[in-house]
Amino acid sequence: MRDEMRIEYLRVIGDLGLSDKETAVYLASLELGPSPVQAIARRSGVARATTYVVLEALMDMGLATKVTEDSRTLFYAESPRHLLRSIEQEEAALKTRRSEISRILPELEAVMRQTGDKPTVRYFSGLEGLHTLRWDMVQRSQSRDTWLNISPIDLLSVVYGDDEMIHKARIAKFVTQKTIFTTASKEKKDKLLKTAKKDKAERRYVEPNKFLSNSGMTIFGDRVAIGTFKGELGGVIIESKSVAHMMQELFNMAWDGLDKKK
Repeated sequence: MRDEMRIEYLRVIGDLGLSDKETAVYLASLELGPSPVQAIARRSGVARATTYVVLEALMDMGLATKVTEDSRTLFYAESPRHLLRSIEQEEAALKTRRSEISRILPELEAVMRQTGDKPTVRYFSGLEGLHTLRWDMVQRSQSRDTWLNISPIDLLSVVYGDDEMIHKARIAKFVTQKTIFTTASKEKKDKLLKTAKKDKAERRYVEPNKFLSNSGMTIFGDRVAIGTFKGELGGVIIESKSVAHMMQELFNMAWDGLDKKK
């Protein structure tokens, strides 16, 4: 086996959750066939004593088997198809957990609503936090909701790039948008206005010198998401009917004050 192929196999098998030593021992056993532990240790580069322990772990996972031939103890790797079985087991477990959470979710949300309209604030730190915030918006939105956005497009483009996955996820949930945006690029401005209908959105433009903030905002349902896209990156989601309603009113005043043809 060529070195580059071996490295690739080690990477892919390791991604299934096996440790580096488990991956190396499994691949060595697969290459050698039924072999004594000494041979597997040499092939894998793992110490002999450790190889024994690793092989025991692989047997517990159903990925290795021990046999006795002519008074010798040999180990061999089970078919690589057993690797798929571990993925299928994980998928089944995830499906079960998702079903359980979905079952009790209405009750948990009812418990939360009993606290009244006391605002709750969730914080998202750094670039990874901003990406998590956006996915949270998609997951918590209901079908046919409308997002109300105020977006500094040039900063969003630097932070998120061309985030097609979020766009497609929003469209798949039939969530529309009304967006007040600013950009210093005439090309971006023209494109965003031209493609609004195709993107299930309405858009209105504001001159950059009239919106100098490094932050943007999305109002969705009873929540307001605010992200900062320059300097110290991060964001918050505020959940409150009264706060969301107030921000909706402010957004609508700004929206009505802009010329939709610009």
